[in-house]
Amino acid sequence: MTRTSRSALRRAIPLAVAGLAVTPALLHADENVRCLGTEAVCTANVELDGGASNERVLVQLPGTALRLRATTPVPASLKGAFRATGGSYTTGGSVYRFTLNAVGSITDGYASMTFTNPSRPQSGPASTVRCLGDDDVCTAHVSLRGGASNKRIKVMLPGTDLKLASGARAVTPASSRGAYSIGRGSYSVGGSVYSFTLNAVGSLGRGSWLALTFRDAS
Repeated sequence: MTRTSRSALRRAIPLAVAGLAVTPALLHADENVRCLGTEAVCTANVELDGGASNERVLVQLPGTALRLRATTPVPASLKGAFRATGGSYTTGGSVYRFTLNAVGSITDGYASMTFTNPSRPQSGPASTVRCLGDDDVCTAHVSLRGGASNKRIKVMLPGTDLKLASGARAVTPASSRGAYSIGRGSYSVGGSVYSFTLNAVGSLGRGSWLALTFRDAS
């Protein structure tokens, strides 16, 4: 990846949550991370390249009732290669701070942190979700509330070389991990649309989300 592309990863990256535009930030660990989004859900991605040693990370939240629901390593092979500890909320709940440690041998990867507020209104899965961002990386959230039966979902991508990253699926809450499945994924319209079939149990309630992260595969 070029230096320009890597710099782009450290800028705010828009995404969409069931039709609501939100934006996660992908920044290096020693800087603040803005979890731009809504008071219902937001995502912040903390880059792990080069590792970290007791680095303090401040996540700026768009509301005071958002709580961390999932921290997912991308790729999944980084599980166990980093630790986010000592998490606490400050400034009336609008800032989440934690200490990050990560092995120095990491050359490409990040920790995806999803915050949700289950008390906020949430509809069921939308048929079309915009994955706002740039042609390096974007994330789209799909509501799982109420479940789905062979529902076809279209993700509108901001580029034609973006592919669903290996292991880049984060589900909240963690107890919903085995309660959904996606399949028949395919790209169309020159690679700018990703479509898949969603199935999810009907008992999934408010606060259940599926986050999909796409990265440049060129």
